[in-house]
Amino acid sequence: MSKKAVRERTKQPGIYKNLNTGKYDVKYNYTETDPYSNEKIHSQKWFCGNDSYTEAKDLLAKLKGNKAKPVKEGYTLARAMELWNDKAVAGKYSLMSIRNTRQQFNMIKRFWSENLAIEDITEEQYLKLITKCREYGYSEETIWNINACLRKIVRLAYKNR
Repeated sequence: MSKKAVRERTKQPGIYKNLNTGKYDVKYNYTETDPYSNEKIHSQKWFCGNDSYTEAKDLLAKLKGNKAKPVKEGYTLARAMELWNDKAVAGKYSLMSIRNTRQQFNMIKRFWSENLAIEDITEEQYLKLITKCREYGYSEETIWNINACLRKIVRLAYKNR
């Protein structure tokens, strides 16, 4: 059975001296946002076995420097909905059709963030959305309409990328 690591704090927050091995361990705390629920998830990673304090300090600086995520070029759900609205107005769709699609999109926004990238939607997440709609109490006809709304805005976003 392995021994539990006994660590001693150093002057630098996030860097610890492992008293069992004599090496330095780096604890990196970070926050991610779940694109489906918009919830923040706090996590931590340990990077163990750095030979020197300066090596551990450099590793921590490198980890903290990578905060900026690359911006995706694709469409979000909100952008895809705007695109569909523009198409509906230009195509002279009926006001009832535009209103119904907007209402169905608002139902989707109850479960997914409107800033969710279209590329991030997986089949598993789609099936979870349908399950959540059923649990929420939507009728099968409403779920069918939500499905149709989601399909048409995603299809339009893919056509225009």
